[in-house]
Amino acid sequence: RRHSPFLHFTLHRHTIHLPSLNLPTQLHTSMNVAGPRTTRTPSGLVPPSPANGLTGDAASGSGNNNAADVDMYLETPAFELSLDEFEEYALARLKVLRKIEEMKTRNLPPDQFTSQLSASIKTNLNSTSKKVDIASHFILRAAYCRTEDLRRWFLAQECRLFRHRLDNCAKRSSDGLRDFLARNEFDLDRVQGREKERLRDKLLSVPGSPNPLEFNATEYYRVPFVQALELVSKRECFVEKGFAYVPLGRIVSIVAAKFRATLSKSLALA
Repeated sequence: RRHSPFLHFTLHRHTIHLPSLNLPTQLHTSMNVAGPRTTRTPSGLVPPSPANGLTGDAASGSGNNNAADVDMYLETPAFELSLDEFEEYALARLKVLRKIEEMKTRNLPPDQFTSQLSASIKTNLNSTSKKVDIASHFILRAAYCRTEDLRRWFLAQECRLFRHRLDNCAKRSSDGLRDFLARNEFDLDRVQGREKERLRDKLLSVPGSPNPLEFNATEYYRVPFVQALELVSKRECFVEKGFAYVPLGRIVSIVAAKFRATLSKSLALA
């Protein structure tokens, strides 16, 4: 099967090819290439054992909704890949990212965008191992850091993918979102009872806020308003003395902004 144009990855004196955005180039990576070949089935790839470099939550995942399926990609992986795995993983993620670009171009309604993206993730990245997701992200990060246009494209699609997964995690379970925040050491200042009661009327006046019966059970967090600019611009949080008061369900916006800033910096330094 031929692809044009090609993106060349040279690894341990071997070269493999990936279809790319009209940019022939040669890249080098420190990721080891070894191990068994992946096998193909009608439903997709059968991933290898999750043991190489991944443990605990990072070694397992079920696709779209669990906190363990959402990753900030802060640490470069240290596991081995065969040449076949390297190419298969990269192509699998590229299909998802291009699907995101296609749907944004078509300006699909949010519900259709969500359902079709979930289906694409299930087809290409859904696995009992996080290895596929983590490896494919770092492979494409290396490929798309070469020019400003490529960095911009990769950043936009990865941020949409991250937001989709985190939204699903938050909608399914508040505990899942709390688990993600704890694992990634987000230092958020929770609003305590007395201050929360003092601001009760103002917090309830924010569009889309919980109803009065749910207010006591709703967790609010205080963050510098510059970290919540998206919510501020949409008037979806209360601001006082330079701080935004954000319910747990809307923390997703702040986490997504942090992910974008972190990935953008990593791409610029790569």
